[in-house]
Amino acid sequence: MSERPGRVFRDAWIAGVKLHYPGEPKSSYITPWEETPEWERAAAAAVCGQIRDFIEVSGGHATKLSRDQKGRFVATCWIAQIHKHFENPKPGYVATGTTCRNGSVRPTRTSSRPSNGRSESGADAMRANTDERPGIAAAVVVYEGRVLMVRRRVSEGRLSWQFPAGEVEPGETREEAAVREIREETGLTVAAVKPLGERVHPRTGRHMSYIACEALGGTAYVADTEELVELAWVAHREIPEYVPYGLFGPVQDHLDAALQS
Repeated sequence: MSERPGRVFRDAWIAGVKLHYPGEPKSSYITPWEETPEWERAAAAAVCGQIRDFIEVSGGHATKLSRDQKGRFVATCWIAQIHKHFENPKPGYVATGTTCRNGSVRPTRTSSRPSNGRSESGADAMRANTDERPGIAAAVVVYEGRVLMVRRRVSEGRLSWQFPAGEVEPGETREEAAVREIREETGLTVAAVKPLGERVHPRTGRHMSYIACEALGGTAYVADTEELVELAWVAHREIPEYVPYGLFGPVQDHLDAALQS
């Protein structure tokens, strides 16, 4: 079967991300066709075929649909493909109205930003960002004198090895997101201990929250093969080899104390 339909769909998706995504999109959102996994190529081709058939059976009147209606149709087709290729996909990959982290097409998120445009404060500030770009929660897990780090399938610039992390979902605290992400990515069960600090990442522009976590059970492995290539338990002296550009100051201070005690 020709790969052209899938390539057309992927190229259209990348063009849309570059045009509409708020800020700088993650590298995985705009992975070129040549680097796209085989399952995603097949899914893209299938969705392109469904769109073509839909236009045909509507006698061309699909052009009268609103942008939102068109987007939801495409999103539904894509979500069905996710279910086809993954037995238990992450909730975020099959939720409507969001942008998938791995570049999957979804309708544009409706912002829940307060009408006055101001950020929340106090306890509410620990909830998910209401910006179009959700905050990222990173889990810093120390166990038996080493810290857990992962290498992503698609690096973000110089970022290759990093802490298990992901977007804070609506209704989650940053601590809850960190615990969930490490379970989904590595299969490890942890408990949040304390926040280490927050910043806007200098290389990605994303709002980061770093959470110190305690390992409770399980064995770490690459559970999310879409996102990760490998993981490692890194000794204190090895950190510069994995993160040559240096860690966020409060995180480094925490690891200096935790790994050398």
